Amino acid sequence: MADVLTTEVYSEIFRPVGIHDLLGITMAAEGAQRAYLSVYRHHSDRLFDQDDLARARLLAPHLVRAAAIQQRIGALGQERDAARAVLECVPYGVLLLDGSRTLIWANRRGEDFLRGDSPLTVRAGVVRARESRLDARLVNACEDALRIADGGEPNLSTRTPTLRSATGSSIEIMVVPVAPRARESALAFSVTPTRIALVLADPTAPDSLRADAVGEVLQLPSALARLATSISSGMTVTEYAEKAGVTEGTARQQLKDLFLRVGVSRQVDLVRAVLRSLAPLSLPDLQSKS
Repeated sequence: MADVLTTEVYSEIFRPVGIHDLLGITMAAEGAQRAYLSVYRHHSDRLFDQDDLARARLLAPHLVRAAAIQQRIGALGQERDAARAVLECVPYGVLLLDGSRTLIWANRRGEDFLRGDSPLTVRAGVVRARESRLDARLVNACEDALRIADGGEPNLSTRTPTLRSATGSSIEIMVVPVAPRARESALAFSVTPTRIALVLADPTAPDSLRADAVGEVLQLPSALARLATSISSGMTVTEYAEKAGVTEGTARQQLKDLFLRVGVSRQVDLVRAVLRSLAPLSLPDLQSKS
């Protein structure tokens, strides 16, 4: 304590308010930065004794652990908010579900797909197809995705069902498995883990993906950029071949070349890569203009 009494910190901060003794615990350290928890005593109180020091030493590891948990929870929240901001910018509806298909979050486009005469709805918090036959297809696709996320069948492809309502509206759905991360598993009490993402597209809507922009970001030649955009918009290889005026064999060879360039082996992973490429393209210009 004698050393503390001679410091400028004590004379400038502690002495003016009558602090005579203190215990300090290092809560976190990052580089040269330190975060401390201090317990102070007024000059009218007795000084800390050895029993106080012993109790502080017992308490310190628990306080440090609590601070680390709080920091990790805060980091998860920041990552979540950033991810959701990006998902608001992609030209698809996105629904995030837990393992029982309970809706955790939806972007604005996703909410639009759940309104009106859409084939999808939410009942008791669970995302369902309005027709029982279509709901069974959706359930099977989600179960497949969960098996992939759990690592049970790593080569199993997710299904991409197309659901059509009685009035003729339709939704193309890509069911994406979301594997748990270590930090989310460790802090499972604090978050509802996303296990499935439903990516929704209206096949009758005009193509909102720009092949030139996707090609620039992923460094693809124009033909492969057009193929990547078409596949990511819900088009089959056969449909793309017809649209592009090439044989189906040529289109499938182009798809193999596309997989190699992007570094994926499945169409679902290709769509993920395209979606990731959209984030910087779709964000609004936030720079101030003079």
